[in-house]
Amino acid sequence: MTLRGTSSGVRRRSPILLLGAITALGSLAVHMFIPAMPRAAAALGVAPAVMQLTLTIYLAGIGAGQIISGPLSDRFGRRPVLLGGIALFTLGSTICWVAGSIGPLLGGRLIQALGASAGVVVGRSMAGDAGEQHGSRDMAALTAIVLLSPMLAPVFGSLVLRLAGWRAIFAALTLFAGLCGLLVLWRLPETLDRSQHGDHTLLVGWARIVTKPVFLRNLVLGTSLTGGLYIFLTASPFLLVESYGTDPRHLGSYYGLIALGAGCGALMSSRLARRLPARTLMRAGTSLAVLGSSGFLLTAALGMHQASALLVTMVIFSIGGGLAIPNAMVAALAASPARVGTAVSAYGALQMLGNALATSMIASASPHDPVVVAAAITAFSILAAILASMREKGEMI
Repeated sequence: MTLRGTSSGVRRRSPILLLGAITALGSLAVHMFIPAMPRAAAALGVAPAVMQLTLTIYLAGIGAGQIISGPLSDRFGRRPVLLGGIALFTLGSTICWVAGSIGPLLGGRLIQALGASAGVVVGRSMAGDAGEQHGSRDMAALTAIVLLSPMLAPVFGSLVLRLAGWRAIFAALTLFAGLCGLLVLWRLPETLDRSQHGDHTLLVGWARIVTKPVFLRNLVLGTSLTGGLYIFLTASPFLLVESYGTDPRHLGSYYGLIALGAGCGALMSSRLARRLPARTLMRAGTSLAVLGSSGFLLTAALGMHQASALLVTMVIFSIGGGLAIPNAMVAALAASPARVGTAVSAYGALQMLGNALATSMIASASPHDPVVVAAAITAFSILAAILASMREKGEMI
């Protein structure tokens, strides 16, 4: 299964590490701030539920921004849209850095998210522009980075929080975004072949993609697993400290363990992809996700509020996610090989909006109750496993 570029003539590969850094900006901005949410809430004098709106608004913004980023980059070029997105991200990060109350912080997060959406979409689209020979490998590398960054970012966020406070997280994001912008100007060529651009509208392009059963099923499958991860990450600072008695200073190392699990899953996926079909890897990954989340639910229901019990089960869940999530995305994009940019836009926007709904759901329920959190993650895992077991008529993966 391969992903085609936008033309047969353009085959310039972009620096994959730079594309990875740009694509990861969106994840870094949300997950570096997660360990700092309790301290920021105390500093600004707001309740934890109000501070959690910074995550919900961010996810909604990055999802909405992706709706138009892909089609705009198809029409006007990758570089202009990417540079505009980086400028917005830098502005939003600066506003968050100096915010003196919750209002400017929420506004800055929305601007930050709209800018990050361009990096997420255009980074993947530029990888796809490399053509069949290199596009699949580059897309897989970016998918692995996006998968790992939500788990690694809280580690760095915790470190910055301990050294310089919660505002320093946004200062670091401002500087990092500025550096990425300079590198784009210096090192990143335009990869879009305008002669191959289709003259369809946004609505027509989206309609042709999201009405395909293969795309929809794999979108919901991947979103179910990422939604489970977001639920855990949203609730974990409060859950680990208040329900499991964890020292806040250890949160970063705990996130690192889960990042290791996701990394192992992604590594196994890349190694096994040469010998096993994507559907087999998705079934194996979702089965592990169900096993891990069910273990979390069982230990929570039995009152086993030891951090080790939670971490072991969530590491199993993250390994399963590492196996299944990249394959679900590649399978969804492969359903529309002639519209990779718009397909990336549709997939990313709908996935992030789904994640926003998931985090909003857990915030409105009880993020301090281990049983509620575990039950939500388990329900999403079971849904993903059911979808992974399905096969469309004539499907070859």
